[in-house]
Amino acid sequence: MLNLSLNLKNGKPLLIALLSLFMLATLPACTDSKKSSSSNGTSSSSSGGGSSSSGGSSGGSSSGGTPPPSAPSAVSDLTWTGEVGSKFTFTWTDVSDATHYKLMENEDGNSGFSQIGQDIQQGGETYSVYVPLVNKINAQYLIQACNAGGCTDSSSITTNGDLATLSTYFKASNTEANDYFGEQVALSADGSTAAVFASSEDSNNQSDPSDNSTTSAGALYVYVKANNTWTMQAYLKSPSPASGELFGNNVALSDDGNTLITSTSSNTGKTYIYKRANNTWNLDQTIDGISGETIGHQYSVSISGNGDVIAIGAKYANKVKIYTFNGASWSLQKTLTSTGGQFGNAVALNKSGNILAVASTFEDKITIFSNTNWDTSEVLAIPAARYDRVDISDNGLTIALVSTTETVNGKANAGQAWIYKKENGAWAEALTVTATGDNVTYVTFGKGMVMNHNGTRFAVNETSNAESTQGFATSDSSTDAESSGAVHTYSLQSDGTWAKTAFIKPNFTTPFSTRFGEGLAIDNQDFILIGTLGDRSNATNVNGDRSNTSLTAAGAAYLY
Repeated sequence: MLNLSLNLKNGKPLLIALLSLFMLATLPACTDSKKSSSSNGTSSSSSGGGSSSSGGSSGGSSSGGTPPPSAPSAVSDLTWTGEVGSKFTFTWTDVSDATHYKLMENEDGNSGFSQIGQDIQQGGETYSVYVPLVNKINAQYLIQACNAGGCTDSSSITTNGDLATLSTYFKASNTEANDYFGEQVALSADGSTAAVFASSEDSNNQSDPSDNSTTSAGALYVYVKANNTWTMQAYLKSPSPASGELFGNNVALSDDGNTLITSTSSNTGKTYIYKRANNTWNLDQTIDGISGETIGHQYSVSISGNGDVIAIGAKYANKVKIYTFNGASWSLQKTLTSTGGQFGNAVALNKSGNILAVASTFEDKITIFSNTNWDTSEVLAIPAARYDRVDISDNGLTIALVSTTETVNGKANAGQAWIYKKENGAWAEALTVTATGDNVTYVTFGKGMVMNHNGTRFAVNETSNAESTQGFATSDSSTDAESSGAVHTYSLQSDGTWAKTAFIKPNFTTPFSTRFGEGLAIDNQDFILIGTLGDRSNATNVNGDRSNTSLTAAGAAYLY
């Protein structure tokens, strides 16, 4: 009692402190409760098919707030339709508790789903996309119904039918027999402009395509895409058309499609540079033939992405000339030469125009030049009978090349294609491919070849393929559709290997002698433009009626 009374009398401040500590001890419980309420306001769940994943911000507040709604129920009636012009349209019935939707795609059926396009607001119930058809052969789709509580997957669907029938179909405005429209094609990287060469078009007058007084003068047809619809924009002729000139042979477009370079294949050969302004094409400069070239002047051409650097190869002169544009005019920057082997048979500039790959027909090498004064930087030695085409990726680190005269599995002139990739300063073979499934000895595999801009997809033609299958097909080794042609496509997989992704055949009723795949081009989205100079339809312009097949070798081009 003494001690206690002393504490009470002399230790009043201590007692107050003890009471304060007791009161504070009750506060953490209140604070923890408040924290728990706030945490509940931001929680979300995620699970598998028909499941929800977080789709919005927390509905909680400092006073506890209202928890977010549950993820919406799944869409149950997703359908797909395809239309000519590479158009996919998806329709469904909205669910009442969703605020928006996401269209999800598993492009190859194996890589998993990811969103394509933008979020779709409630009330839309339809969504259309334009897609590169070759990449969608095994694609799967689903729709996610979403709100602040998350998103719920519908069941997945697959496209049905032959997607090749949805391609865009290009014809000349003045379609005639034996014009060989589609022998060469070009496609701008942005996919907005296409050019198609008709080697045997006979007009002598750009303003009168019906004039047929100049045999095999040649012509170029330019098409443009606006609002996902293609229309013909221009019909280009040589400034002075001449018989046998083959104006338009070898054609290339800048990335935006506003600069076009083309050459002729006659002994008077010249190179023509056109520029587009306000939807009108004008001849910007003419480059005269290269000294020493006796047959087929300017056999190959290439252009940089911005359209300010061009390379012109003259294989019989064993020369390559490089020109640059200074904003006002073109000037010769460098002439590259070799002692023989038809140096310049094929040329390819990278996007920046500072790396150039040159193929020689009869030398076992690809010579690579860099713009430090366009001196030889590397020689890629690959044993082959001859080199017919070369292509290079935008960054200059992947090269594709073909030889049509390789003997493969006992087949003379069967052809072979290679992909080489530069890693850690050294070039290494990434892929070698040959024709398969054709019983004809002379299959001309690789007469045409193109690689996409990032070096992850490439296509090779086989113009003498005789199989009778049509569209996106499976090789069947038949031989009853002589020279119908085919195109093989390959893609780089996520594990670094290459896989064959499509075998494309002409999709029409008279497939024989069409030489499908004669011209090849590809854009940044992997749309592939394929020329077929033996097409017989009398249709004109874009997506015309192809049922009348009365015009032998009129030619056509297909965009997949």
